[in-house]
Amino acid sequence: SAFRSKEESFSLKMEALEKDKIGATQTSQKHCDEKKQIQKQLIDSNNQKDALVRKMEAMGETNAESAGSYRALQEENSIFQQQLINTQSSHKSHIQNFETKL
Repeated sequence: SAFRSKEESFSLKMEALEKDKIGATQTSQKHCDEKKQIQKQLIDSNNQKDALVRKMEAMGETNAESAGSYRALQEENSIFQQQLINTQSSHKSHIQNFETKL
């Protein structure tokens, strides 16, 4: 009878230990899942950061191209302005020559 109660007590302890083991395994699994979720969020965040950096670089290239186009237009504009000045000057001298002939 004393042996049987010790056996039952041991059996109950083994059941309790098994439940603790199952609980610990579930907690460990939950922590693993949370860790995986955090790693996934970190990867997503890094991907978003990389995409943003690429977008900023592309905008920088576009800005540089725009600045280059703007400079080219300015140079072209100053050439046209010089041609206009030359034409006006030539026109003025033609008029002076014509007036002198009169």
